[in-house]
Amino acid sequence: MNEVDFQMKPNALDTLLAELINRMDQGELPWRRPWKNQATPQLPTRADGQTFSGTNLWILAMQMAMHGWSNPRFYTFNQAKDLGGHVRKGEKGCPAILYKQTAVDQADGDDPKILRFLKSYVCFNAEQIEGLPDDCYLVSEAKAVDPDAVNAFFRSIEFKLIHKGDMAFYNPENDQIVMPNPAQFEDLDRYNATLGHELVHWTGAKNRLDRKLETYRYHDCRAREELVAELGALQLGLLIGLPVEEKLFDNHAGYLQSWVRLLKDHPGELIKASGQASRAVDFLFAQSQRTAQPLPVAA
Repeated sequence: MNEVDFQMKPNALDTLLAELINRMDQGELPWRRPWKNQATPQLPTRADGQTFSGTNLWILAMQMAMHGWSNPRFYTFNQAKDLGGHVRKGEKGCPAILYKQTAVDQADGDDPKILRFLKSYVCFNAEQIEGLPDDCYLVSEAKAVDPDAVNAFFRSIEFKLIHKGDMAFYNPENDQIVMPNPAQFEDLDRYNATLGHELVHWTGAKNRLDRKLETYRYHDCRAREELVAELGALQLGLLIGLPVEEKLFDNHAGYLQSWVRLLKDHPGELIKASGQASRAVDFLFAQSQRTAQPLPVAA
């Protein structure tokens, strides 16, 4: 079947995107600030208990951290109502994304085109809702991240890695990740967070997800790919327990302004980049599970 790119429809997500872009324009990376000097947040879950994924994972985890919510459960207005609950007056909902697709027949008889589009919906954290069953308010104690599991995740992915110099980067010409020696990092968490960023770049190679890395030398293409790597490292960090701290971004301030220029003209690029980042993270987990058991989800 033929496919076309996601179509962005105007929705409630526009307000959040505008806020994120505005904060970036002021020199702030908003999805990093909420976790600064805080423990890894609980992963947000749907009403059925399933963990959100992709863009919803980091958007809702960011909302939890910014509002100080410890309960990871989110409900739509109607889901809360069906459970006997009601949203407290004055509470503002959090936008989340619903991915939808439809097949369109072609007049010439070719395979249908698959039109994929995004729309937003509003959900509320359990701490914004009264009258839910008691078990909806039970919050398990946050579990400490297992450093051995994090290290095992990286060891189970087959990639070329060398340690030299003072820069971290992925070289697509020889399909190799170059990293400073681990001793040059403040701690192993920060080494692994940087490695996670470079591994997201690694997934973009032609023989993997083919994000056209050969165009990286062009300014806008470089900005897009770095945004994918940033959001991919963010999602990966939430899932396996890597730190999400603003200090890790100090050497990339130039990219922030590039993203602001890009996103002011095309706000939907943030969601598109997040979707590509999600596919990169899924690819890394698939590679890891070839040789290792799935990692426990970070609390």
